[in-house]
Amino acid sequence: MAMKTVSQAEQALTELAERFTHWRQSRANIHERIPAPLWDQAVALSQVLTNGQVAKALKLSAPDLKNRRLAQQASVPAQAPESNPRFIDVTPAGAGWIAGPSGDQVELERPDGLRMRIRCGAGAAELGELVRVFVEGGRCFN
Repeated sequence: MAMKTVSQAEQALTELAERFTHWRQSRANIHERIPAPLWDQAVALSQVLTNGQVAKALKLSAPDLKNRRLAQQASVPAQAPESNPRFIDVTPAGAGWIAGPSGDQVELERPDGLRMRIRCGAGAAELGELVRVFVEGGRCFN
């Protein structure tokens, strides 16, 4: 469920709340589990709107919704790199990076929202390896 704006997400939340109400009224057993498609839509909305806002509107447990969102994010396989990745070479001419008075700064953000900011005068090879590990979703710290 791709949301472009908060207002679209709020409209989708209203519609999903109606679907939850219908499901609750028509279920055969009060202990019946919430269907996966309803959970999936709730999780998708909680990535655009606040967890509490979605949980309240859908009458869900906020911790349960958060745990499902985290589990879904953990189960998403790392995306394969593009065949033609859009990298910009920021290596200055010469033998490596030269730190300015306050050092160089690079800020990266992955599609899953994880961010990394680097402030250093590291050599281009070390910085390149760090960026590669970050983009691929691996761990670079022991």
